[in-house]
Amino acid sequence: MAQQISAFPPVPLLTDAPEVFDPKAVTWNLFQANTLQPELNALATEAEANAGTAETKAAESLASAALSEEWATTTGALVAATDYAAKEWAQGTTAESAKRWATSTTGVSGGLKGARGYAQDANSSAVNASNSETAAANSAQSASDDAEQTALDRIATEQDRVQTEQDVVTSGNNADAALASEQKAAEWAESETEVEPGQYSAKYWAGQAGEVVSEGVIDDGQTSALTTWSSSKISTELDAKAEINDSTTSATSVWSSQKTNSELELKRDLTDTSFPRYDLASISTTATLDLATGNEFTVDASVARTLTFANVPAGRSMTVVLSITGASAITWPPGIRWHDATAPELGATWTIVVLNYDGANWSGVLGASA
Repeated sequence: MAQQISAFPPVPLLTDAPEVFDPKAVTWNLFQANTLQPELNALATEAEANAGTAETKAAESLASAALSEEWATTTGALVAATDYAAKEWAQGTTAESAKRWATSTTGVSGGLKGARGYAQDANSSAVNASNSETAAANSAQSASDDAEQTALDRIATEQDRVQTEQDVVTSGNNADAALASEQKAAEWAESETEVEPGQYSAKYWAGQAGEVVSEGVIDDGQTSALTTWSSSKISTELDAKAEINDSTTSATSVWSSQKTNSELELKRDLTDTSFPRYDLASISTTATLDLATGNEFTVDASVARTLTFANVPAGRSMTVVLSITGASAITWPPGIRWHDATAPELGATWTIVVLNYDGANWSGVLGASA
């Protein structure tokens, strides 16, 4: 409420005699009380009302500035029920932003990858990036308009004007950031040069894919690390290297694919692709390790034994496993290269020894014993 301005104090008497007054003083006091005082009180009331209006406008302007900044800069969360801020649409991680649609090599939404992951769909990804650019530009323009309106509203006091200028600067920076993100998204979609060191746009990779498809990778006219022969060329070259002979096995001929398939079907059902296990025959011996019969042997070492190899494969490698019972001395075939240069010591009850032939030399190691 406006404070009423009291009347000026009465003009003192011009003489000490109580019955003598100054007529001019009396007239002035009457003027103040009847005319000037009500006008001053009315002006005070109007000034208070204007101050209240200015304060309300300042509060409204501050709320508008805060909302403008939220629409311009918020990331990682919705601003309204289903809408994100300009910065989130341009480069955020929660909304399906333009940059994610342009650069992501993993799923972005609904199991779909970004433009870079689907070079064949480059045109569609570029349209999505363009739409996101438009949304970001509209949001940035809206933020800029709100900031400008806020600056116009908050001019009642010097303190409010300073705050408004700071809000406008902040909103402008965020709008610039959104614009920069839009431009980067456009580069990821359309640039024909490097967007970042060693990284290219969707349009570039689409062009590369087109070149591979148009140029082709099958070239029967030459050998190259970048192309392959057709199946017809491969078959011709194989026929030239070896004669097909299904009636025999020979080092100078090969089987036809039909013969090969027939032989494989005799060994194993080709429809069973799991191949869960295999087993080998275990051959008992006390002296000769005949490698033509198998490569898993049991040896009774209840008495001393002398072991020899027979039918060692020429120029081919194999692994031989010996399961030895008993602990009597064993004389091993000569030339075996033992682990730590020492033949294994047999366990009191049983011993497993593993031998490996690399096509030229034998090596041996103790597997287990007890």
